[in-house]
Amino acid sequence: MEGIQKTLDIRSCSLQKEALLSLFDILNAKAVDIANFTANRLERLEDELEDDYVRVQDEIRDDMQLNVLIRLNNGQWHRSDSRESLSGLIDTYGSIIVFIEYESAFKFRSRAKKPPVNQFVVDLDLSKQEVFDIIGKAADTINSSTGIVEGDNKDWVNGTYKELEEFFDLHSAPYSFIHKKISYDIAIWLFGIPVILAWTYKISLLIGDELEKAAEIISIATYIYLFTVLLFLFRILFNYVRFVFPKVEGPRHPNKGPWIHRFTLGTFIISMFAGLFININF
Repeated sequence: MEGIQKTLDIRSCSLQKEALLSLFDILNAKAVDIANFTANRLERLEDELEDDYVRVQDEIRDDMQLNVLIRLNNGQWHRSDSRESLSGLIDTYGSIIVFIEYESAFKFRSRAKKPPVNQFVVDLDLSKQEVFDIIGKAADTINSSTGIVEGDNKDWVNGTYKELEEFFDLHSAPYSFIHKKISYDIAIWLFGIPVILAWTYKISLLIGDELEKAAEIISIATYIYLFTVLLFLFRILFNYVRFVFPKVEGPRHPNKGPWIHRFTLGTFIISMFAGLFININF
């Protein structure tokens, strides 16, 4: 039977502890279903004893149980194969988790040295935008979050894919647009350039008299330098917006959460515009 593969591009979403545990429940049920399907269709050898046949089936079911791999921001890895242990890992490490992988073929692949025909893997990249990354292009946020379901059991593949779609739609976040390349292009032309020009003019009112005493080339170079610095600051601000609103948000710190960063971001943006309009004509 010809197999099929479906890939889910995971959009912006917020996945707190209960959501991650709910995803475990969904995928665990799917892993059990396909493990039973694989074990039950195993052909028994002519001279194979019943006990040996049942033992092999049990091994298949054990090898195809759901495993969750977690990577922390210090590079450490942890593995979980139960809801309880996953809950404990989230409670312990929470906000420093940067990657989570739900996989149905971890033990099977280790034992058989090849993946099973029917399998799934869901990768959740919880890393955040580097705020001071102003060298690279402001392209789409680099995020490896994806879901892959494949196999020759088409009903199982389609059913698993549909449940993943529904899950991530349920937990979707409204700020996916800021992680697309076009978002920076729009921000720089609609807000960045006008605001930078306005601030350049505002600052020129403060230093203009001093620059008039300098050579014309110094005056021009100063304004070009000022514009460039403000352009870099806008890029840092844009990166900070992406940092505060990550593409895939994982468990938050139990005390701090994202609210300090969001308050800081909001205060800075309001102050930037308020100061501009209040003092532009002095």
